[in-house]
Amino acid sequence: MTIGDLPLFAAVNTTRDRDIERLVPVAIELATKAGRHGVTIADLRITAVNRGLLTGEERGRRLSFLGVVMKKAGLRSTNEFRRSSIEKSHGNPHIVWVLPGATFGPGDTQGAA
Repeated sequence: MTIGDLPLFAAVNTTRDRDIERLVPVAIELATKAGRHGVTIADLRITAVNRGLLTGEERGRRLSFLGVVMKKAGLRSTNEFRRSSIEKSHGNPHIVWVLPGATFGPGDTQGAA
């Protein structure tokens, strides 16, 4: 038996799994629209709050699963970081995530040779 098998933690895991399931399509949508520019967890969080999928009051460990959302969405992390635009994140840098094979959009010269 692991700690996740205990009833209290099982409820937390179930909630987290449900949140992940609801946010994966949002992450894919954002990454598709962003193309090579990519998205950050802050982008996902802002959109999720705007759509009522997160309250905006979550902090710390309650948001630790957002990286898992990006991985489950099939996104890949880049070597780039972007400062968070979320005030509660204090401008901390977030990893930029892209869809595999992301291409440059009109006017996007990021990484162009």
